[in-house]
Amino acid sequence: MKKPNGHFVYILKWVCVWLFFAVLSFPLTLMILNGPEKPNETLAESVVELQPFSVRAYVTGTFHENFDAWFSKHFSYRNEMVSLHRNILYRWEMSKLSIAVQDLLLLPDKNDLPKPPLYSDDDAQTDPTDHTPKDPEAIYTDPDNIYAEVNRLQLAQQPVEPVGFKGSDGILVGRSGYLFQDAYIDEYYGFTSDYTSITKEGIDQTVRQLEYIQEELWDRYDITMVYVISPNKVSMYDEYVSQYYLRRYPPNEGYVRPVDMLRDSLQDSEVIYLDSVEHYKKIGLLNTFTKTGTHWNHLASFETTAEIIRLYEKYGSKSVKTMDSIRVFSQKDPVSDGSNTSDDADIYHILYDALGDVPGKIMDDAYYYSEVALKNTKAAPISILLQGGSFATDIDYYLRKYDIGEVRYIHYNGIRHRNTWEGEDPWSRGIMIWESILADLDLIIFEVNENYIRSKHCSGNDWQGECGDHTIGSNATYDSLYAFLKATE
Repeated sequence: MKKPNGHFVYILKWVCVWLFFAVLSFPLTLMILNGPEKPNETLAESVVELQPFSVRAYVTGTFHENFDAWFSKHFSYRNEMVSLHRNILYRWEMSKLSIAVQDLLLLPDKNDLPKPPLYSDDDAQTDPTDHTPKDPEAIYTDPDNIYAEVNRLQLAQQPVEPVGFKGSDGILVGRSGYLFQDAYIDEYYGFTSDYTSITKEGIDQTVRQLEYIQEELWDRYDITMVYVISPNKVSMYDEYVSQYYLRRYPPNEGYVRPVDMLRDSLQDSEVIYLDSVEHYKKIGLLNTFTKTGTHWNHLASFETTAEIIRLYEKYGSKSVKTMDSIRVFSQKDPVSDGSNTSDDADIYHILYDALGDVPGKIMDDAYYYSEVALKNTKAAPISILLQGGSFATDIDYYLRKYDIGEVRYIHYNGIRHRNTWEGEDPWSRGIMIWESILADLDLIIFEVNENYIRSKHCSGNDWQGECGDHTIGSNATYDSLYAFLKATE
C-alpha cells in the first residue's frame, strides 16, 4: 500500500482544526453580526434595560444580576454558548489524551500539604477543626447509635483523586466524586481576601452584641435567643478536596478561619449557641452532606433543628414540642420532601443540567432521611423569628412541618424575607419597628454558616447606605436590633 504523503496529512490536520474552531465560533459570530435582538415592545414586562455601571451596584451584586438578565434577554445564543462550553470541557477532560496529561501532572497527596493553622496554641488533639474521630469504632459505630450503619459506610470510603472531568463554573469535582463550590474551599484554606480580611476584633464585637441582645430580650420580652453555626461542607470532608484545585494557590500559612475565631469568642461568652459540627461529633453522625449537594443532608439539618428546640426547652419559658430521629431510611434517588435547600443534588443539577445526557455522572450510592418521633405533642406552637441564610430555610421547614412554631423568616440581612409584616421590616421602616416585631415572640434563632461569618458592622439603621454592604452580611440584622435595644434602654 502506498504511504500517504506527509505534507497532505499535515495540511489535512490543520484544515480539520480550523473547521472545528469555525463551528465553535459560528454562534458567537452570528451574535456579534446581528447585535442585540429587539424585544417585543408589546410585552412591557419582559423588557430588561441595562442599568448604568456604579461601584455600589458592582459591590452589592445588583450590576451582575441586571447584566446577566439583560444579556440573556437580548442575546438568545447565550444559553447555547454556555452549554457548548460545558460540553467541550466535559468531552475534553473525559478524553484519553486529557487523562494521560493529568496523570503526568499529579502532585503529592493532600496529606502532605499544610492544613489551616490552629487558632489555639493547644495541642492539635483539642483543635475544634480536627474532625477525624479518635476512636471511630467506639464513637460512630456503637450499636446503640441509629447512625452506626450510615457511619460505617462513610468510614469505608477512601478518597480517590478524580481523573477526567473536574467540573466548571465554580462547581468542582473532588475526590471520590464529592462536589464542592469553590467559595467553601476558599474559606477553609483562606485563598481569597473575603476571608483573610476578617478580623478577630470585629468578631468579638459581634459576640458582645449578641450577649447584650440575649440579656435584654430575656429581661424585657421573655424571649430566648439561640445562635446557630451551620457547617461548611469542606469542614466535614476536607480530605475529599482535590489536588488540582489546591495547587492553584500557595498555602496560606498564617490564615485563621473566621469560624475558629468565632468559636473562641463564643466559648468565653454567655451566648446560648449551637455549633453544628461539634454537635454531630457529640451524637455520632458522620454522614452530613451528600456528594451531590452543597447544603447539609436531611440527617444533619434535622439534628441541628431538633437541638435548637431542645435548647429552647431548656432555657425558654413555654412548653414546646420536641423531636427525635429514631430510625434512618435510605433510597437510591435524591430525597425530595418539600424542604427548601436540603436538595440532595442541588449542585449536581447546576453542574450537569447544561451537559445533557453524558456518561459518568456522579451520584451517591444512597440518600438518607429520618423517621421522626415527637414528644410533648399537646404543646401549642411557639412564636419564632428565624434569621439566616440558605441553611436556615431547612430549619424553617422542620419547624413548620412538625407544627413546632409559627415562623417569621428573614433571609440574610433582609434583602429578601418572608414574614407576616408585609414589608414593615427594620430596613424599610427604621429600627423602632423592632418594638412590634418582638411583641409576641418566644424564640429568636440567628443562623450563620461557617462560610458567611463576617467582621464588619454598621450603624444598624442606614440600610440604604453602609448596612447594604455585602461584606457585612447578617451582622446588619444584629446591628439593627442592638441599636434598637440601646435606644430604648
